[in-house]
Amino acid sequence: MNSKEDKRTHVLISLCGMSPAVITETVFALTESGDPPEQVIVITTSAGAVGLREKLWNSGVWTTLMRRLPYKIDFSLNQKHLRLLPDGDRDAADVVHSPTVENAASFILDVLRQYTENPDTRITFSIAGGRKTMSALGALCMSLLGRHDDRLCHILVNPPFDDPMLNPVFYFPQPGRIHTDRNGNVYDSGTAELTLSDLPFVQCRYLLANELGRLPGDYVRMVELANRTVTRLKPSEKLELVPAQLTVRIGNGAFRLQFRQFLLYWMLAERRSRGLDHLYHRKDLYEEFVGFVEHVQKKVPQRYWYSCSALQENDKIREDTLNKRVSDLAAVLKKRNVPESFLPTRGRGIYGLGLEPGQIHIRTSGGSPESGSADRTEL
Repeated sequence: MNSKEDKRTHVLISLCGMSPAVITETVFALTESGDPPEQVIVITTSAGAVGLREKLWNSGVWTTLMRRLPYKIDFSLNQKHLRLLPDGDRDAADVVHSPTVENAASFILDVLRQYTENPDTRITFSIAGGRKTMSALGALCMSLLGRHDDRLCHILVNPPFDDPMLNPVFYFPQPGRIHTDRNGNVYDSGTAELTLSDLPFVQCRYLLANELGRLPGDYVRMVELANRTVTRLKPSEKLELVPAQLTVRIGNGAFRLQFRQFLLYWMLAERRSRGLDHLYHRKDLYEEFVGFVEHVQKKVPQRYWYSCSALQENDKIREDTLNKRVSDLAAVLKKRNVPESFLPTRGRGIYGLGLEPGQIHIRTSGGSPESGSADRTEL
């Protein structure tokens, strides 16, 4: 890309932890390559912001860099340029626990969206700073929202200039400036070599074009939308149930289940074939199953019901046993290497299949997968 011909605003978005040298190094490398950023946005923690103020501003490092470069770069320590990761109702001091990580992902996605939805900007996103968790989240968010002309990059500097114990710390090449390592060896800053690596990324935003036309959800929601789109694009295996034979067929493979396991699987499959959502509590599972049993009890051979005594107590279905049987069913299916979307649970206390209704066929009219012709439950 010829940056002189591109009239869009070039924005550098950089992740930063406790070592803000990644910012000055990236700015310097971009400028040396002839593609300087016009604006810098930093995503960091509250602790990182303190380090940024002390090490770049109070130390005069940023001012020195700006005097060295022939371009004016818009960057200061205000809310426009400094974005602090959230932790509940306060700024995050670190990104280590699951809730903070999920919040960080959604926050990074929102910052990226501000610029990727603007046709007058192009971005370079640097994942060199912060914890590895932040870098991973940054790369994943770029895959969700990055455009053709946006860049995902990482900055590296050759040893010993990458050593945080170097005195003084290296921020960008300054010929004649001397650094001393922990062993007393001295090095001229001008000999440092910066390598800005471009990282190819999958541009999922073009798969999600229809979804992005409305207000988007958080990071988890965006991932769900991407996975759903990919699922629609690939050939999907179908689930076929034959109650008369207690047979389950997935793709080209077929197997039988015990009747009490088949009954639970049948119930969940029928619900999903009608487009119904998952069941979110054990009580809901119990009530749904009781109704389903009443619906099908006289429609299948009576001999099957003798094996269901473990599900009942005083002629009533036991709620605690039912929950255990779903776990047993999941274990049986996993042993057969059944894909996750075909399993009867979607998480702790959530019961249902992760299939699209059109993937499910319940054949009760022909007696066998080969001769059955109905694609719906006929009771």
